[in-house]
Amino acid sequence: MKKRVISILLTLAMTLSLLPAALAEEATPAPEAEASTEETVSEFPFTDVASKAWYYNAVSYVYSHGIMNGTKKNHTLFSPEVPMSRAMLMTVLARYDGVDTSDGNTWFAKGQGWAVQNKISNGVLPEEPLTREQLVTMLWRYAGQPETAGSLEGFTDADRISRYAQTALQWAVEEGLLTGKKGGLLDPRGTATRAEVAAVLARFCQEYEAPEAKPEE
Repeated sequence: MKKRVISILLTLAMTLSLLPAALAEEATPAPEAEASTEETVSEFPFTDVASKAWYYNAVSYVYSHGIMNGTKKNHTLFSPEVPMSRAMLMTVLARYDGVDTSDGNTWFAKGQGWAVQNKISNGVLPEEPLTREQLVTMLWRYAGQPETAGSLEGFTDADRISRYAQTALQWAVEEGLLTGKKGGLLDPRGTATRAEVAAVLARFCQEYEAPEAKPEE
């Protein structure tokens, strides 16, 4: 009996060794955000995201975790410098929360409805460019509006922050979600690019776990 079991195991091992290489590739885990370039570049689809770009690891993270996808049907472009819209973020967060956002009157209707219902956003001007202060305010609300002791001292444009976003920006700075730009600028009312959103979302998602997200359209 023992010899027969050993024989079966040897046969199985030989059979597995002959499986197509494609099956082995499908079983390979998705790259993590902090993985080295050598480990992730072979699986990375975006031709417009250089491996040395400051946002490379962030884009890798949000893509491999199904949070953000490409901007073309074949997903070969990420369009890192393209402005993110308010609708895009509402939809991304809704899917991150486990909501099925398909089959709405518009591609963003379900995400917009979820955002309004959960007081993440007022839902207005969905196709307008997302500002940096709107980005962190939606995330702060999604996180439950946590208290913060964060300080905005040292940022030369802190006086340009809208009143509604003040606490959210203090929280984002304290949590390291937003680090500012050159010259000590927060640029709160500046447009958030897809690269910037990817960076903030990657940091946020590693702190606030939620059901596995479906990628954006």
